[in-house]
Amino acid sequence: MLDDNKILTLANGERIPMSEQCKMVFEVENLNNASPATVSRCGQIYISPNDLGTTALYEGWCQLRALVRSQD
Repeated sequence: MLDDNKILTLANGERIPMSEQCKMVFEVENLNNASPATVSRCGQIYISPNDLGTTALYEGWCQLRALVRSQD
């Protein structure tokens, strides 16, 4: 859990302070065991199975390459 004081608390009780510049993204299958405080801080993104796969990765890579080349 990451609280408002930017301290990451692990399942074993270890507490890790994070800097103000640190940003984290967690990917979880579900929030079944999360506390209400954790759930209230979560942002959720749904990605359709049709949007996943190698085609989407390849298209994203091509767009990134085109962007990098246009900035050179």
